[in-house]
Amino acid sequence: PVGINENQEMALLPMNMVLSYLGIVVSVYIFSFIIFCIGIRFAENERTPRRAEVLELMKRSIGSYVLLFLFYAAVFVAFGLLMFVFIDTLGALSLLLLMLLFIGFVYITPQLNLLPLVILNEGIGIIKGVERIFSLVRGQWWSSFGVIFVTNMIASLASSVVILPIYVVMIVSMFGSENAADFSSEGFGFWASLLLVVSFI
Repeated sequence: PVGINENQEMALLPMNMVLSYLGIVVSVYIFSFIIFCIGIRFAENERTPRRAEVLELMKRSIGSYVLLFLFYAAVFVAFGLLMFVFIDTLGALSLLLLMLLFIGFVYITPQLNLLPLVILNEGIGIIKGVERIFSLVRGQWWSSFGVIFVTNMIASLASSVVILPIYVVMIVSMFGSENAADFSSEGFGFWASLLLVVSFI
């Protein structure tokens, strides 16, 4: 029979998954912050930036970048809540509204992707950054979306070459364990940590 501790571990498995993926998202966001700062300093000086130059930009921009993370989180939560509200209350009409919501999300995709660079490069706040990015993308939406789509596809294909085998081994390990509780307590933590490292790379 499954013990009390094993039952508790099974109950905590969804939370562990959420926390692990949240850790991955935050880690990738921090890694992107570092890369953005290095890229901006490189573009300004046309040479490999010194560590002090990158750290100076990071210290100056960390507040805006944290607020930007909260802004992104609010946007995604708002979209998610709207989806649930549409499905729960509007029935068949929800499909049309969800399509419009999806189109709206696709429309702001270039702006969301370029907003961090604008804020870091120009040293402005989120509100001014949003105004600035919409003015920059205006009239060039298709080219902006195309570049972002192609680069994201290349990055996704490159990362899947490494991540897909990890998922395969993780699934094999899960089904090969004696019970799901053993995997949830030990195996999941290991594979989540490995995925975190790969995401950093």
